[in-house]
This record gives sequence, C-alpha cells and structure tokens, in this order.
Amino acid sequence: MLESLSRNGMLIETLFHVQGDLVENYNRALEAAVGKRTSQTSFYIDQRGESRELEEELGENYLQSGPAHRYCIVVSPDQKNADLLHEEFSFDGELLAMLYQQYLSGISLATRVDGMYGELDDGVRAYETLEDLLLIERVHLELHTPSKFLSKARELQGYVKQLQTNPDLLLENESALPKKILQLVGQVGDIREYDLRPIQTSKSFSSFYTRLFGGVAIFRNVESQNPLQVTRPDQEHFLLDLTGDPLTTLAPEDYGVIEPIRQKPLETKAKAAPSKTVVIYQQKDYQPEDGPTVQFIPLQDKQRVIEFLVNYFYADYSADLIESRLARIEDETLLSKGHDVVTMNKQQQIQVLQQYQDAMLFAWYEIKELQRRLTKGHSLRDIIPEYSPETQSMLLVPMTSDPSTAEVVEHVLTRLYDFDYEKMFLHNRRHLEHLHLRSDANKQKYILHVLAKIE
Repeated sequence: MLESLSRNGMLIETLFHVQGDLVENYNRALEAAVGKRTSQTSFYIDQRGESRELEEELGENYLQSGPAHRYCIVVSPDQKNADLLHEEFSFDGELLAMLYQQYLSGISLATRVDGMYGELDDGVRAYETLEDLLLIERVHLELHTPSKFLSKARELQGYVKQLQTNPDLLLENESALPKKILQLVGQVGDIREYDLRPIQTSKSFSSFYTRLFGGVAIFRNVESQNPLQVTRPDQEHFLLDLTGDPLTTLAPEDYGVIEPIRQKPLETKAKAAPSKTVVIYQQKDYQPEDGPTVQFIPLQDKQRVIEFLVNYFYADYSADLIESRLARIEDETLLSKGHDVVTMNKQQQIQVLQQYQDAMLFAWYEIKELQRRLTKGHSLRDIIPEYSPETQSMLLVPMTSDPSTAEVVEHVLTRLYDFDYEKMFLHNRRHLEHLHLRSDANKQKYILHVLAKIE
C-alpha cells in the first residue's frame, strides 16, 4: 500500500508500506542480495526498496555491498509509484522507471509469492578514486527471485509448449512430462499467458552525477553541445577549449548566430578526435590529474565551473530570475538576523528591511547594481562576468535540450549556492536534508514554507 508520509515536518514522501507476508518476501530478497535480514515487522520502502527505518537498524547504505555494488528490492508492482529517497546516481530513477514500465506484468506475477532483487550493475568492480567513475558507460538491472520462482515458471511454460507441440508426450515414459508439469504447477500456480521474459533493462548515459566522493558530475562529449544564439556584444567573445585557450575569435561580420566549428575536409581521411570529458568534483585530499581527453574542475573553483557551463552551452544567464533572487536574499538576510520571516506580512518585512540596508548579504548589492545597468541597455552576458561567482550562479538556467544532461546541470547549480530550496528539492534532496538539519528553527520553518508552494 502506498502512503504519503511527512518526515521531520520537511518532506512529503510517497512510500510503499511493507507489512504482513511482504516482510518475509523482503527479507528473503535482502538476504540473497547483501546477506542481511531485518527484525522489523512494518516499514516503508521507496521505489528502489530502500527504507529509512532499516537504515537505522542495519546502517546507512545497507542496500549495497560497497558503493560499486548497489541493489534493488521489489516486493510489489505498486513500488513503481513510490518516490526515490536518495539518488546515488542521477540515472537510478530513469533505470527503475524503465524496468517497471517494461515488465510490470512479470513483476506483478513474481511478487505474489516472493520478493525480487537485482544489482544496478555499472560494470565497475570498486570505486577507489573518483577516476573510477569514468569507467561507467552503461548500467544494467535484472531482477531475480530468491525462490527461483521465475526460473521454475519459465520451465513450466517450456514443458507446456512441448506438450502442445507433441501430444504423445502425455503418455511417454509413464507420463513423465505431465508429472513434471503438475509438480511445477503446485509450486508456481497457473502461469499461462503471462510474460515471463527475463526482467532486465539497460541504458547508456553520456552525462551523470553521483553523491560518491562528496559529489561528482561527469559531462561527456562536451564539444557536441549546440551553440547559443547571441546578439552582437560590445566586445569580442571567444569559444574556449577545455584549457581556456581560444578555439576561434568572431570577426565583426560574424556576430549573430554562432555556427558550430567545423574543420575543412582533408584529402585523406583523418581519424576523428576523441570526445572530451569534464569532471566537476568536490576537492578534498586527493587531487586527480587531467588527461588528454579529461579535465577535472574542483567544485570549489566556482568561476571555472560557471565558465565551463556557459562556454559549452550547458547553461546561460537569465534576467527573469533577478526579482526572485533579490526577494530570497532579503528573506535570508532577515533569517540571519533572527527574524521569523514566515509569520511576517509584506509591510512588516519592508519596515524591518530598512534597518538592514547596509547589512544585506553581498549578492544583494551586486544584483541590484547589475539590475540598474541592465536598465541602461547593457547586455546581461556582457556584464555578468564582472560580478562574483555566487551572483553569476544565482542567475543561471540550464540550456541543454537533453533531459538527462539537464538533470546533471540542475544538480551542479544546487552546489553553487544554498538558497534555491525548490531546485534542491527536485535535483539534490540529500543536500537539502543536510541543510535543513543544520538550520535553526526559523530557517527550518522557512524552508518548509517554501517547499509547500511547489506544485
């Protein structure tokens, strides 16, 4: 049964309630996958089969045997409509949705008598350094039943087809085949007309993020992004390569639409240059080295991260965000001064803000100045580089048309500043949870107030 739950007053989550016989089904699958069992008699699981209650009992990340071997447990087809508590990789939700969509009838049959488990197999033996993430090219998930129910059901279907093809088998060898059929029917029931194909799905991903190693985002094939349309600026613009060197300079007559850079055809067929990959990571003690086709950009160097996203057309600046960003900074300023913003009406906020005109958060002054310059006719893309990385990041929006890549861009944007709670809720929920726990009572109430407006 699906239920909507409120946790810590912060998030409303739709989870599946495991109780009764389903508990033992879950335990069999859990034991087959990671060798553990729960003593709980009632708990809630997400789309992948992860449970907060079981995390408290069995430990965080209990549904895996190391970061490179993560498992999924299914005890009901209704799990397809549950939320995903934690996306360890950005492709988790998409892979699970594909599985439920393609094999719902098989899942419905198998979970009547048993739980199901399977590994989200990315082909990596172990994650020792963040460079190991570069090995991920394809992810595969196949579900199995601990009782071998599906194997037996397929065996039964095979025997029935043999008998239909050769009715003489009804009496041969003292009716050996009918006896096998009856024995299997007693174990799995009547499975005629059911789709018993292997329950499995695979998908390749060019870009993705993961919470491993403090958070890593990987962008592949960066040179293949579609260029933006730009109006003639007051100064030259460059398309930059990964090292910061100009690939091309636009002549005055070239201003307008930037065409993709194409090499002139050669008389002899040349080998295509390898695609380039950019890795944005949380810099800690370990410092990865760049390679001929891979560049590592630390998340702490926000300016480089922003330049990469903009120069390679993953994101662009939007003046439409200015008013909402100013309002959010004003709220954050009041919160930092100990005010309960949620209970204040508009007039009260205006009166109190007058006291803090000289104590606003720094980005407020920058965005106000930028707003004034825009009213004078300046282009946002021309003047935005003059401001701090935080201000720049607050005005960024994804530009890529690929949904999976856009999800990665959104996630990176949530790591650049900590005020966009709506975006965090959708694209980086774990970070939002940690931020909520670290906040005082007024800010926690404010975060809940903001999230309640999300449609």
